[in-house]
Amino acid sequence: MELSVSCWEWILTAKPEIEIEFFQELSYAWKLLADLKLGIFREDPPLFDPSAVHGENQLNPNPPLVKPHKILIRFCNQDLVDIFLIIFMQSLNLAIGSGPGVTVKDVYFHNVVTKGCLFSRHVAAVGARFHFLTSALGLLQSGSFTCGTVKCLLRKRIFAVALDYFAVAPQCPTQDSNALSEDISLLINFWKAVHADRKYLNRNMFGNFGTHNYTVDSGKSQASVGRIQDQSLGRAESVQSHRSGQSNFPITASFSASQRYWANIATLTSYRKPPIRNQANMQLIVGDFSSIKGNEIERLIAWYNPQGLPEKVLPGEDIVEQFRMKIFPDLIAENKIMKDCVRLLWDICPTIAIYIPARFKNLESVKSELGRLVKSNPALVRHIPAALPYLATVQTIENNGSELDHMLMWAPVSPACALSFFSRQYPSHPTTAQYAIRVLKEYHPSVLLSYIPQIIQAVRYDPFNCVAEFILSMAKKSQLLAHQFIWNMQTNMYLDEEGKQKDPVLYEKLNSIMTDLINSLSGEAKRFYEKEFQFFGEITAISAEIKAFPKGQERKDACLRALSRIKVVQGCYLPSDPEAVVVDIDYSSGTPMQSAAKAPFLARFKVKRCGGEQVEKLGQEAIDESVDANDNEQTSDIFWQAAIFKVGDDVRQDMLALQLMELCLHVFKSIGLNVYLYPYRVVATAPGCGVIQCVPNSKSRDQLGRQTDFAV
Repeated sequence: MELSVSCWEWILTAKPEIEIEFFQELSYAWKLLADLKLGIFREDPPLFDPSAVHGENQLNPNPPLVKPHKILIRFCNQDLVDIFLIIFMQSLNLAIGSGPGVTVKDVYFHNVVTKGCLFSRHVAAVGARFHFLTSALGLLQSGSFTCGTVKCLLRKRIFAVALDYFAVAPQCPTQDSNALSEDISLLINFWKAVHADRKYLNRNMFGNFGTHNYTVDSGKSQASVGRIQDQSLGRAESVQSHRSGQSNFPITASFSASQRYWANIATLTSYRKPPIRNQANMQLIVGDFSSIKGNEIERLIAWYNPQGLPEKVLPGEDIVEQFRMKIFPDLIAENKIMKDCVRLLWDICPTIAIYIPARFKNLESVKSELGRLVKSNPALVRHIPAALPYLATVQTIENNGSELDHMLMWAPVSPACALSFFSRQYPSHPTTAQYAIRVLKEYHPSVLLSYIPQIIQAVRYDPFNCVAEFILSMAKKSQLLAHQFIWNMQTNMYLDEEGKQKDPVLYEKLNSIMTDLINSLSGEAKRFYEKEFQFFGEITAISAEIKAFPKGQERKDACLRALSRIKVVQGCYLPSDPEAVVVDIDYSSGTPMQSAAKAPFLARFKVKRCGGEQVEKLGQEAIDESVDANDNEQTSDIFWQAAIFKVGDDVRQDMLALQLMELCLHVFKSIGLNVYLYPYRVVATAPGCGVIQCVPNSKSRDQLGRQTDFAV
């Protein structure tokens, strides 16, 4: 793109007479980029939830390619008022929030144009979006054209596209430091332009624009547009004729079609919200937008310069801070102002209002007002998962409010949020239970594997028996999930590590569910269950067997003898690694671990990573993977995996801590934050029993203590 811009500048310098035709082509190309959803106009993928990961590819940041658009916007020359007015009108849309998806095929063959905002809301595109809007606002304020209708329409479109950026939750920046610095500077420039735009908001720009049809034709055009049309009509018609033989795509940038274009964009009656009809409301929008925009600038600055280093302070940063201190002198004033702001944003775009508490923390009055608005019209926001907590409150559930019926049609929330309806956080209710189960069933079994302890504990708070039915239904879909359910139920039926003290609430319920689950297995599924549990039951029992031997060489020898009796069973897997099948055992690896009262031991297994679905297939069909047991070579798929087996030691606390670590890892990866975490897996298989995955090339605390002359 940089090379192209250099060529364009050279061509326009050498041949100034083709300037009009060139920018007609540029206008057409810009519109085509928007229709095809390329670069800054890319349709945002579904919001990523780090708590529901299915596949590693979801964890990588996926910003749109905006650099070519940045170069194009810099190339724009504000002297070319007419061309860029059309570019702005084609790209800026009054719609705020999500619109229907449009495919490339729709654009080319069915002349479909998306009705939603064209710009990507990804944080990587924030600089390009607001640089473009700053150019549009500068053109508007330059006084280059006098038509009040066009000026009003363009100003409304600028603010609509600017507000549309906030129709998603706050995002962590994925840009590098230099790119983030540039984007923040562009945001500050737009903030200044908006702040300066107040003086242009006069009562002439307000009125019922639904009665105006601003049409440009050869006889009744504004001078600027008419001049270009007269000079280039022949060229535009020839270009359109040439292209019409290639496809049915409408050349809206061609001035022979300008009448239809201007008639379509200048009418506001199709806008779903009534236009702002008075100066006070428009001033309020500008003021509220400045506050929201200032908050976003400060948030990104915190990422760019978290230490507040003087050498990294950006020009204009202090002005934004001074404005914020002036508008929000204290928490009481901030609550009052933002409460009014939420009401106004709800009328404009409820989606933006929903995410205001995520941007302005600790504003209880804002949350209360938002709850009132959501309950008054839940249908407006039931496509937004983040809006559910404002509807399904403890008070609403206890009062059995009629608005709870909307939950049954609400968008899916995260697994953790769904499971919270089976906890102390909320009272029991049949509607919340139905919704939570519906949401959990929509997730892939590999996602639910991360929430096994919470699913089992949900039985404790389920008087409707919904969770029990959910466990049985999901166990039929995934054998790996069924095995993990059984291991965790065996563990949570008791309160102590010896398996003697029954849980007064869960024992009978879990025993009944586990019995029904095992009895429902048949054929290959039952054989898979029996060989898996027998195989690792024998391995885990070694820990109890060697506990009677004194520490040292005697316990080591006893461990090796017990391990030598274990035979590899084809199709089995480590409970701590359900994505890989065991193909061999290192019989010389049996090593008792240092423990004051327990007898954990370590063993190494050769495993082949093949994915959860393939493990189920191999386990049920008992297919021999034909891996040479004597081959010590490791590959990305075949490698040695060490695990520690414990008896008489509760590992459920370890499971919870590692769940949080895994969630943090997913969040870090999703934003490209290079922080090393290794959330090794721990599985509780019975009361006081568990399997612990070992971190490769790691050392125990005892080994570190021996090296540094410090004990455990």
